[in-house]
Amino acid sequence: MSRKFIISDTHFGHPNCAKWRGFDDYREHDELIIKNWNSVVAPSDHVYLLGDVALGKAEFKDIRPRLNGAITLVAGNHDEKGRRKKWKDLFNEIVYYKEIKYNKTKFVLCHYPIISWNCREYGAIHCFGHVHNNDHRVNKKIWSNLGKSWNCCAEVNNFTPILLDDIWKHYQEWSCQYPSRWERFKHKVRRR
Repeated sequence: MSRKFIISDTHFGHPNCAKWRGFDDYREHDELIIKNWNSVVAPSDHVYLLGDVALGKAEFKDIRPRLNGAITLVAGNHDEKGRRKKWKDLFNEIVYYKEIKYNKTKFVLCHYPIISWNCREYGAIHCFGHVHNNDHRVNKKIWSNLGKSWNCCAEVNNFTPILLDDIWKHYQEWSCQYPSRWERFKHKVRRR
């Protein structure tokens, strides 16, 4: 059975991003992501890449054969139409927004963080990128009341795709402490 992984903002071939992330050279940056990717993703696995794939010096067509697994691209702001056209054969699917079911839980995937996503109040988990923060909860002040959302940017998650199961397990534990509005409502209804 194939496992499902998620990552965002790989920015292959992007010298400025590599420098901002603390690398001397974009090639060093790219090689680390490829190494980490293949250390967890098997050829039979599936990866959801939440946008901003490659920019600048590297051609993704040269990198793609080196990455394990099937890949769905949920396009980001740096994945312009021209690039997407060149990449159409490199991905299983290219979309702007995706909803998937995993362990009876809805995952809402988008490159951008969304304040209110489909089924948020019913336990859906939102995975996003774009914000390049070093905390998976982004800004705690802004995001603390938003429910289950996870920043999938490469630098946030040690430049390694995250197993969907790990995110799901995290929020199963979290849900015990912070029940959704629906869970609180069900509890109130039972008490009446």
